[in-house]
Amino acid sequence: MKKLVKVLAAALVLTIAAFPAMATADTTVDVTKAGAPTTAIESGDTIRVSAGSPISTSGSINQTLAATWSKESLRLGDTGSIMLPEGWTLEYTTDNENWSATAPGDLSTVTGIRAVGDVTTNGRNTFTTKANSQVVATQDNFQGSSGGDGYALTFGADRVYNVFHHDGSLRVDCHVKATGASCYGGATQFLGFTTGNASEAFWDSSRSALWALARNSSTGQGGFACVDYSDKPNPKLCATNFVALGAVNTAQELGVSTRIGNKVYVINEADWKLLCLDISTGAACTNNGFQLPGTPAPGDKTLYGRVASAGDFKVYFSTTSHIGCYNPTTNDFCGAPVALGQAGGQYPMFPVRNDERDLIGMCFFRTQQCLDGNGLEVNVLPAALSTWMTNNPVPNWNTYNAGNWAEQNNKIYLNDGPFGTASPDVYCFDYTTGDACAGFSGRNVGVRIYVIVADPSIPNCLWTNGDAGQITTFNGTTGLPGCSLEYPVVEMPYTAVAPRLACSESGRVLTWETIQFDIPDGIEASDLNVTILDSDGAPIPGWVDLSPNANGLLSMQSLTVETTGTKPTIQVNAGVVDEALLAQLTATVKFEAEDPELCFDLVAAPNCPEFVPGAGDLTVPDGLIQTAAITYSADGEALAAGDAEVTLSGTNTDDVCAASIAKLALPEINQEESGGSDLADTGADSGLMLMAVFALFMSIGGGLLIRQAKR
Repeated sequence: MKKLVKVLAAALVLTIAAFPAMATADTTVDVTKAGAPTTAIESGDTIRVSAGSPISTSGSINQTLAATWSKESLRLGDTGSIMLPEGWTLEYTTDNENWSATAPGDLSTVTGIRAVGDVTTNGRNTFTTKANSQVVATQDNFQGSSGGDGYALTFGADRVYNVFHHDGSLRVDCHVKATGASCYGGATQFLGFTTGNASEAFWDSSRSALWALARNSSTGQGGFACVDYSDKPNPKLCATNFVALGAVNTAQELGVSTRIGNKVYVINEADWKLLCLDISTGAACTNNGFQLPGTPAPGDKTLYGRVASAGDFKVYFSTTSHIGCYNPTTNDFCGAPVALGQAGGQYPMFPVRNDERDLIGMCFFRTQQCLDGNGLEVNVLPAALSTWMTNNPVPNWNTYNAGNWAEQNNKIYLNDGPFGTASPDVYCFDYTTGDACAGFSGRNVGVRIYVIVADPSIPNCLWTNGDAGQITTFNGTTGLPGCSLEYPVVEMPYTAVAPRLACSESGRVLTWETIQFDIPDGIEASDLNVTILDSDGAPIPGWVDLSPNANGLLSMQSLTVETTGTKPTIQVNAGVVDEALLAQLTATVKFEAEDPELCFDLVAAPNCPEFVPGAGDLTVPDGLIQTAAITYSADGEALAAGDAEVTLSGTNTDDVCAASIAKLALPEINQEESGGSDLADTGADSGLMLMAVFALFMSIGGGLLIRQAKR
């Protein structure tokens, strides 16, 4: 390969010389192939390009991250592969002169992209954001599955998801909690999977994905399908679209499941093994397949394998013959499983607590047997609750993986009878008072209810879904339909609190520092009750109803990212105040994060006028890539600039053309590297080239270098 030549037009040098010297930014470019660093390409390769540049100055900053590449050897493969900082603007160029926010129809014509955005910094890796308030509200009810019946509900940020059950495909519906509006104009269908009666799903905030319990039709394996909702206008299956956990004859042999931390457990009724998905790794747990008691009878609808959990990190299970407790830490039973008083199972075991909210037992509805955390049978069921259960046996329709309880504020909420019908009612028992919830109605709050689910972020709000696919909400205190709040509540979502700057989700937040509230007149700092919700929308223990200091400052330095996740929400109420006044509340959040990045995929392919590759020919010219960054102050002063470049060795045969790149030139930096003022012999008209160089320089604060690699 002949030596690379870099040149700069003389007219451009004179233009650049007028700029004052500026700091050099430590701009980087990393190129990987199949996840590993690479220095060579051949036709058909997909490479991942990651460009980054730190921001070391403080204040309000505007940054441009840009990249160009050799069109003779590389082309943009997929706009969906582009990752840029959240809230920044993405633009494309096909002539290195004009930029557009709209990608051209033919992506092979794109020769460069750039991302432009504003940030506020306090030195390198330390950022502040100004978050506005959104009033918290929910729709009273809406159709969850467009006319079909549904099952469980899953919350992800401001959305609620439900998966169609006993279905011949995987269909997932999504609605906005506040309005009930459909997220995507209807349910999204994925073929190749089937769902059973207990079609539960679990939100993965780290991937912005949904793990749905299903059977893989082609392999016969039961497990979890993964639907990706990250940065895409439409959901699609994840790269790893299914995690197999065990063979099942039908999806109906996958029972009611439960989540403990990032582990999801479900019983395989085909062999009575306890299956386990590790959401954090996207794979089967190391202890997947623990054997439970019971005799398999494939296809028998009297099998009811159900699991439940209640905060003590143990799995409470029921089979047709036993109830018991499994300890994931020891990968063993907590104690010997206990024989059921009568065959068959209904309803997963539910928690019984004392007036201090301590878990004292998990109880089985049908036989009223209870187990403690050691797996021992105990008599802890309150008399009033036992009497109600005796008078309201679980209805017949609820006997085959349909039905689940909810708890909130030391109260348990159960589906109400009577026997043989699908009731629209909910019963509430208060463990603090030891009696039925005072002032609770619970009448006609749902439609043939399958499940009750506590809202993870809205106080005193519960949801139902049922046989008609009607999703409803009701008040946990009054038992009346709808989630009217005692006080107005506002929240600041993670997209405003900590927008992602790096390409990796793990780089969104490294450490938390402070929240500074800007409080409108009419509200005092002492009025504010601040709650931090984790990435799954659940209140973080110890971070509920906190008050900032007299200046509206709340320190977050003791709060770890491991606790919050990378997508937390700030929720605030101020007691009895006007909702419109509270909505004026804003907050400045200070945190540490990784540097801004621009990442994308390029595909290696020859683009030479006189070269037509034959079948199997992997010939391609060298790949040339340059990334550049320019940082401006709020008043438009250029503060820092830098670039980085990489050459990827092609196959270098005599059949392909030379690779050239229209390189972004930066003040001071590339001027010193130019080494001359003559244009390279590219065959282009020099006058036209100078015009193109000057135009791009004016558009991004830099210019162009024409760089060429011979074969």
